Amino acid sequence: MFSRASSHVVQDAVTSSLAKLKVNDLKTIAGRCGITASGKKADLCSRLDSHFESIVINGTAPTSSGDAKFDPESSIPKSILSFDVGYKNLAHVKLDCNNTITEWCRTDLQLENFHPSASAPIMRSYVHELILPALKDGSVKAIVMEQQRYRENGGHNVFEHTIRVNTIEAMLWYALYEAIGGRQLSSPYVVLEAVSRPAVDRMWRADWEQVTPPPPPDSTKAKMNRYKKLACVKLVKHWLEEDKMVRVDRQELWDNFIQEKKQDDMADCLLQAMSWYRWRHSALEYMQQCLEK
Repeated sequence: MFSRASSHVVQDAVTSSLAKLKVNDLKTIAGRCGITASGKKADLCSRLDSHFESIVINGTAPTSSGDAKFDPESSIPKSILSFDVGYKNLAHVKLDCNNTITEWCRTDLQLENFHPSASAPIMRSYVHELILPALKDGSVKAIVMEQQRYRENGGHNVFEHTIRVNTIEAMLWYALYEAIGGRQLSSPYVVLEAVSRPAVDRMWRADWEQVTPPPPPDSTKAKMNRYKKLACVKLVKHWLEEDKMVRVDRQELWDNFIQEKKQDDMADCLLQAMSWYRWRHSALEYMQQCLEK
């Protein structure tokens, strides 16, 4: 990892490098960083520049001499909290930078009335009772959440389930911002990001296909979705049981996962957290290349 440098030097080097690249190269970098890779060159440059700027801001701290230096190591959170959103299956995981799971569970919010006047207090209680304790130690410097779709498969109709899940997502974001803004956390700066599920799938598809061969290409979409859920679960089990790519810090977390009826939601939030760490490392590698040019 590169040594500390002035934050403006890092940002200027990145901006200058991006401007010299072709569209395909920019799309490759965007994909490696987990951000949207569509659009014209100007759009890609702007999106990437903003992404790297947020990393620089996140990793910049004043030195004893008063200069603002970028410390790449501080841009890798000790822990990350990741959510897979749902009203019956709201899963979250706390994963540290060494791929050790320290919190991991699925929650049924048991909502009987989906109007915000009834569901908002329940969501607030969920955050205060289950999430804040996981954040109190200050190790979590990033919170990521799967970004929900507004329409199903790009169609014109909006289903009731979609509205419900989007409402839960919005309330969860607000409850988290309220908790952080209310200074109930020991950490002064926490990154909150929405994550694209297709980007996570692209990250791990080759891995889960090694564990579970895919069905024929002409399979129905329903069959492909069932396959993906099963494959993600098998991949996570493979990591925990054989590959040891991921660990749990206590046996009860593994036991809860094995006994869980909705393992796919727990697997999804874990894959999302691991993706975010990989994207952040990829971004820092590119920043290092920019400084070395």
